[in-house]
Amino acid sequence: MDERTARSRDRFGQAASGRGPVRVVFVCTGNICRSAFAQVSLAARLSGNPGVVVGSAGVMALVDSPMDPPMAAEAVHRGLDPTAHRARQLTGRILKEADIVMVFGPEHVDWIANGYPEHVERVVSLGQAAAVLAAQPRRALIRVQDLVTDVRQQRPEVAEEDWIADPYHQGIEAAERAAERIWADTEVLARKIEWSV
Repeated sequence: MDERTARSRDRFGQAASGRGPVRVVFVCTGNICRSAFAQVSLAARLSGNPGVVVGSAGVMALVDSPMDPPMAAEAVHRGLDPTAHRARQLTGRILKEADIVMVFGPEHVDWIANGYPEHVERVVSLGQAAAVLAAQPRRALIRVQDLVTDVRQQRPEVAEEDWIADPYHQGIEAAERAAERIWADTEVLARKIEWSV
């Protein structure tokens, strides 16, 4: 086991020992479109699992803003409740407390790498993770504590199609595309990860 995997397992060992749940944080730019929608999508799917906390933040967050109206409409269309969401700025503390950080564009990886390089080891693209999970045999599950390591081993380079474009101020169709992709990817996460540690 390499040092990175050992540190990852230590973190999850803390969660499993009762000191806290597994924490997944979605990160985009303003925290009002992609990451906000991903948070409510995955949280709704895992609502029966008290051992998982799903959050979100933005690298240039529009702090305290609600979900962007077109994305909020997409959430409501899928039976989700976006009304409680308020944008927050990504900080070192949020990153430190996160077990998995899922991003939407290369600029989010760069922001974390430049400001908080010690946390990059837990960062993975949502699209990259969903692609790896979807390629697994039908009944196979990846343990949540192995997710980032397994994704990086199986898909070490993030493909262009792994990124999800920012729909902010890009019109209704852009919001629909982003929401549909995030909805599908979070479904794969909920279904193909063994969430208990």
